[in-house]
Amino acid sequence: MRRFAIGCGWIVSMILLVGCASSGRFNAALLTTVEVSGKNYRVVATNVHGEASAAYLLGFSYGLFGEMITLALIPLSAKRLLYKRAIEAL
Repeated sequence: MRRFAIGCGWIVSMILLVGCASSGRFNAALLTTVEVSGKNYRVVATNVHGEASAAYLLGFSYGLFGEMITLALIPLSAKRLLYKRAIEAL
């Protein structure tokens, strides 16, 4: 009887742990669209140049039974707020 209870507890815990895994892929991307037409813009500077660099860590994990697939890009530099820095530099 004790082996049966331990076996049932093991099966229930495995079902709960597998249920916590994500099933599918979550794709997220930043997309900026700018439409310049008519008089909806103003030229504030000309002949402006710049450069940027970034360092990322690529992470990947894969699950077997719960179909857990994870892909991550983690920014490593302290200067990762590119748009904020660009606006502050104007």
